[in-house]
Amino acid sequence: NNVYITGQTSSASGVASGGAYQPTRSGSNDAFIAKFNAGGTNFWSTYYGGSAQEEAFGIAVDPSLNVIITGQTSSVIVMATTGAHQTALSGTNDAFIAKFTTTGLRTWSTYYGGTGLEQGSAVACNALGEIVIAGNTTSATGMATSKAYQTSYAGTQDAFISYFTAGGGLVWST
Repeated sequence: NNVYITGQTSSASGVASGGAYQPTRSGSNDAFIAKFNAGGTNFWSTYYGGSAQEEAFGIAVDPSLNVIITGQTSSVIVMATTGAHQTALSGTNDAFIAKFTTTGLRTWSTYYGGTGLEQGSAVACNALGEIVIAGNTTSATGMATSKAYQTSYAGTQDAFISYFTAGGGLVWST
């Protein structure tokens, strides 16, 4: 019965709650996450971003009540944890995925993209906590796994669907 929101903010104050994962805005625009109860009380909220610009478009909650967001970033730092699927920005903008605990602490995060522009638009979780993201890409390489439904880039902008383990490992992408 909680309410979760995510998006983008250019506000320098009034977004993060006390004890937030990221208490201040890092770039000109950062993503944010907020958790409210059914009565509208804010449990926690945090900025999420590096030194450039982030936007979050999709949010989901897994069976353990962890919060997963996806969006796009142009930041070259902070957006991936050690051992992530993709630890560095590949293009001008990459999609990102970040997982937070039910109390708002980041568990892991990763960039996801090729040499073009990517945006994660939607995210969902299954009963095992595995994660599916969908978005769009302009990358001709670096997106599809072998034996994917569509292994090559076909237009000026293609959709992508990617399946990750609960721990952030890429299973497949098309």
